[in-house]
Amino acid sequence: MTEHVPAQVVAPAKATAPAKVVGRVKAFAARHGGATAVLQDMGEEGVRITLVGTEDGIMGDQVVADRATAEAVASAAGVETSDWDRKLISTATPVEPLHFRRMAGYRAYSK
Repeated sequence: MTEHVPAQVVAPAKATAPAKVVGRVKAFAARHGGATAVLQDMGEEGVRITLVGTEDGIMGDQVVADRATAEAVASAAGVETSDWDRKLISTATPVEPLHFRRMAGYRAYSK
């Protein structure tokens, strides 16, 4: 009979915010009078940080590896996080007519 050894519990490593992504989020917020970030899981692809400008509703985004990193980026950049609620949806304004094609990616150009 073998002796049962309990598994060690390892605390998860604290996520670090990539400096380039933090810089881009800060720059976006500065251009648009602040920003609200919506963290959206994309499965194996990572987490999309969708930004909505406070003053003008202009949208932008960044993608990071996981939710902990996305939360670290939002915290380091000094932007609040939110879910898509009625107020935020009504504030969001696409930049230009081509915005929807870019967000759709290759599917917008397939026939």
